[in-house]
Amino acid sequence: MQETENEASSLRARAVEILARSLRDSYVEIRGANEVEASIAAEAESLIVFLRGSDSRTFCILAASFLEDVLRRSLINYWSLKSKKSQQDYFGSNGPLSTFSQRILVCVGLGWISQEQGINASRLRRIRNEFAHNHLIHELADRRISGLVESLRPYEKTWLKMSEYASAYGALNLEETLRMRFFCNAFQIAGSVLARAKLLGVGIPAGFRPSGGFDNLTEIEQRFGNYMIRFCFDAAGVPLSD
Repeated sequence: MQETENEASSLRARAVEILARSLRDSYVEIRGANEVEASIAAEAESLIVFLRGSDSRTFCILAASFLEDVLRRSLINYWSLKSKKSQQDYFGSNGPLSTFSQRILVCVGLGWISQEQGINASRLRRIRNEFAHNHLIHELADRRISGLVESLRPYEKTWLKMSEYASAYGALNLEETLRMRFFCNAFQIAGSVLARAKLLGVGIPAGFRPSGGFDNLTEIEQRFGNYMIRFCFDAAGVPLSD
C-alpha cells in the first residue's frame, strides 16, 4: 500500500514538473512583443513626449483615452474582430463595448485586468470625464477631484527607497505628484492588459512567470514599466543612469 502511494506521489510530481516545463517553454516563446504590442508601444513613446509639456486637462484626457484604446484594440485582436462590421457591432454607438466603462468590466471579467486595476481604471475614466465636461476644473489638485486621484495606487512612490529620487520627489508640488500617479496607473494597466490577454490567449495562466523580478516579465510589461520609471524620474528631475 505504501509503495503504491509513493508511486502515485512520484507520478503527480512528474506531471507537475512536465507542466511547469511546458509553461516555461511556452512563455519564453511568446514573451516578446507581438505586432499589436509593438505598434501600441510606439504610440505610447510619442504620446509621452507630448504629455510632458501638456496642461493637466489635456494630460488626463489623452492618457486615459490611450488606456481606453488599448482595451479596445486588445479586444479586437484577441476576439478576432477584424472586419469593420464586427467592430461597429461591438464598439459602435449601440454596441455592448461602446463605452470605456463597458470595456473595463469585460476586461475584468476576462481576467485581463484585476479587480483592483478595474477599480483604478474606472477612477481614471471618472477623472477624465470631469476634465472633459467640467470647465471649472483645471488641475488634479482641485479639491473636487484630488481625493479621487489620491485613491489611485501610488506607483510613483515605488522608488522612494532611492535617496536622490526621494529627495526630489519630496520637493515636488501636489499637482506634479498627482500627474505622476495618474500616468503610472494608466500605463501600468495598459501594459498589464496587453500581457495578460496574450498569455491567457495561448493557455498560460495570467499570473504565470518563470520566476520573479523585472527580467522575467513579458517584453510589453517591461516597456510600460520603463515608461513609468522614465516619466517619474523625468518629472522629479532625476537623471537615469544608463
